[in-house]
Amino acid sequence: MKLIPFRDDEHYLEAQRRTVVRRGLGPFFCDVEMIRIAEWIKQNGLQVKKGICHGARNGLECDELMRHLPLSKIVGTDLFPHSGKSKQLKGKAEVIEWNFSKINNEWIDAFDVVYTNSLDHAQHPKETLRVWMDQLTWNGALFVQWSRADVNVKSGDCFGADAIEYVDLMNKVGRLVDMLYVKTDWQKGSMLRRHGLECIVFVVRKKPE
Repeated sequence: MKLIPFRDDEHYLEAQRRTVVRRGLGPFFCDVEMIRIAEWIKQNGLQVKKGICHGARNGLECDELMRHLPLSKIVGTDLFPHSGKSKQLKGKAEVIEWNFSKINNEWIDAFDVVYTNSLDHAQHPKETLRVWMDQLTWNGALFVQWSRADVNVKSGDCFGADAIEYVDLMNKVGRLVDMLYVKTDWQKGSMLRRHGLECIVFVVRKKPE
């Protein structure tokens, strides 16, 4: 694992601000990924009323999940919502300005689904994952995207780990129950993406008490 240390929270926030400048236009997910997540949810009998996407930027992944889970309400969080080039593609979902590593007491045991493709931005990944796990309802599921781009670190992308290390990390904070493999060309993925996406989505649930 690789982790860039920061002197304090302001140093961390400044690194994230710099990262905003180089954010591309499109989001780092594809429609195939969201279809696979929605299929898993339905196949495993998970009833989704509320969900949250961390690091949602412009809220487009929230919109995509709600398109496939029409009875749900899914909100997003981001340090700098609708910022950088991504603000040109503002979604319909609400995106709250929030540090996803911080505890929000109103969110504890509140969400049936938690999704992120931004664990690589976590200053303290294990502690952040525990915050997200605490946000799940008892039958809920956490979906964490990993791609080869998440191995290396740079500025605001401060946490890096390979897939095996992700498996170990997920099992330390919860119970890894599935891994969804996604590979798509840009033509078959989101029309907002400029290139293909190959990733694994780790599915994590709470450990039995």
